Amino acid sequence: SPNALDNIKASISQTAAMKAFQPYIRIESEADKKNVQLFTFFRVAIPAVVIGTLATLLFPGLALTLATLLNDAGVFAVL
Repeated sequence: SPNALDNIKASISQTAAMKAFQPYIRIESEADKKNVQLFTFFRVAIPAVVIGTLATLLFPGLALTLATLLNDAGVFAVL
């Protein structure tokens, strides 16, 4: 049964409404457990690795470009 916060979220978001009024999925078998783990992996781990890799590759060039544009000794000291 949805509480008051769920009702507020449901009035704003269609996705929240669907989640608030659907029963929770029960994990009854090993296949269900593996499906949840796989879904969590795709939803959390893969985006984290991709964003981390992109940040690692893009930060040096972006930081030095911005430091060059600002042309301040303090910026270079921080980098």
